[in-house]
Amino acid sequence: MSQNRFQDGADKKAAKSLAELIGPNNKRYGVMFGQFCAGAFSGLTNTIVFNPLDVVKTRMQVMSPSDYMSMNNGVKGGNSRPIHGFSPTGVYYMLKEMYRYEGIASYYKGLNASLWALVPTWAIYWFTYEEFKTTIPVYTNLESRHSVNMASSVAAGAVTTFATAPMWVVKTRMQTE
Repeated sequence: MSQNRFQDGADKKAAKSLAELIGPNNKRYGVMFGQFCAGAFSGLTNTIVFNPLDVVKTRMQVMSPSDYMSMNNGVKGGNSRPIHGFSPTGVYYMLKEMYRYEGIASYYKGLNASLWALVPTWAIYWFTYEEFKTTIPVYTNLESRHSVNMASSVAAGAVTTFATAPMWVVKTRMQTE
């Protein structure tokens, strides 16, 4: 009998939580919108500031061995004269060569696609992460703050990946062309 009472209490608590979440007079909509906007703004800022490094990373990932050889003046295994202690196939060298041959605009190649991919990614991630942090304890027996945070981040990551995967394919193609 006590288990039925507990089950009834848990069901009522879950139903009440769900009603509060979607109710018409809910003040949480403003909070939820704020979470979404904060994630979107962080994605925008991150994309604009770090896009040059993202372009370098993407280009280095898709380079073939012959591309590396042409970067190293045809010397297999690399240039014997590193630039200021940096590897000739490293990030610094790539940034220098991109600027040298393509200009400053090459650092922001694929920026539109990056914005279309990263802004919604971060907006969806932070919104779902915060929502999972409040709903996971209601529907599970997780009580530890660390367990709830970890479960929330995994769930938010899964939702975000599912929702934004096609955008990442487009972004990668635009940065490498």
